[in-house]
Amino acid sequence: MSTAPHRLLGPKRGAVLILAMLVMFTLVALSFLGAESTIFEINYVGANRMATVGQYVAEGGHTLSVGQVAASPGVLSATNYTLTDQYFGGQFYVPAGADSPGVDPETFGMESYAGAVASFTTTFQDPVTTNRVPGFGSDAFVFTKYTANTVGLYRVGGTALGEDLQRRAQATVVGQIFVLSGTSGAK
Repeated sequence: MSTAPHRLLGPKRGAVLILAMLVMFTLVALSFLGAESTIFEINYVGANRMATVGQYVAEGGHTLSVGQVAASPGVLSATNYTLTDQYFGGQFYVPAGADSPGVDPETFGMESYAGAVASFTTTFQDPVTTNRVPGFGSDAFVFTKYTANTVGLYRVGGTALGEDLQRRAQATVVGQIFVLSGTSGAK
């Protein structure tokens, strides 16, 4: 007695096809979830990179401005207590691959864009005359204390990204600087 395979299965003949289609549909759905997760991670890393460079711009601008004021305190009254990247001649930010003598072209990383713009503004506020500075005798020196507030901006957009899109990051650094105003005359 010979029986054909389709007779052994009886009414279950299409169940294997249905199960195979269900497994394929599940795998396709999982691949779409994986792709969506990857796109989210790529966007997150890009935003994190922008924020990091924005912070670097603010910190670099703050250090540059405070160093300039420490070296030459008269610059404050000449610039109305505000220093910007333009004061330093535009050599603050050099994108990767740019040829600029004396400036490291990888300052902001190889991922920086040729069309990127970095700028900062440092404002020196609240001048207070004091003779109390740690490490200095209170009867010999007079200092002027300023609060230095630096806002750094990093912006990429337009042709640098190859699309009509603009991304920007802004960060703020606040610190205090003591500038020697003179001596008190008492010894």
